[in-house]
Amino acid sequence: MKHAVMLTEYMRTMYSQPDIEKARKHADAFLPKDRHGKLYPLSSPLKSFHSLGAGVALYMHMVHWWSLFFFLATLVSFSSLVLNMEGDGLDVTERNMYTIHSLGNAAPHHAQPPPPPPREATELGSRASAGRAWRRWAARHSQGERPR
Repeated sequence: MKHAVMLTEYMRTMYSQPDIEKARKHADAFLPKDRHGKLYPLSSPLKSFHSLGAGVALYMHMVHWWSLFFFLATLVSFSSLVLNMEGDGLDVTERNMYTIHSLGNAAPHHAQPPPPPPREATELGSRASAGRAWRRWAARHSQGERPR
């Protein structure tokens, strides 16, 4: 037991205590810097990454163009998100931040009633022949009567 305590004290004196400033300086030494030794700012032009190698430069170009693509994709899908948020397809107890914009919350789409049949077909009945319908239409239009 006494030997373990002595060993612990010996180890404690051999190594220094952790220092956050030393750790930050060590981590900063590995960050990419420009030719003047300063860190790259967040608004660096894409051309500045060429000095870090072709892989890093190509990766940064890809990130740049994909961010523009995803911004445009967000604009395209924004209208459907808004329409889904306006719906009331989910119960009030089931709605939350994760489900309100989903397709399950969209307003139910009820089938519209079929359009009414053409007026001539209802006036003539179902057994009227095409010839009689034509004669009746021609007689109405020859007298200058406007169709209703």
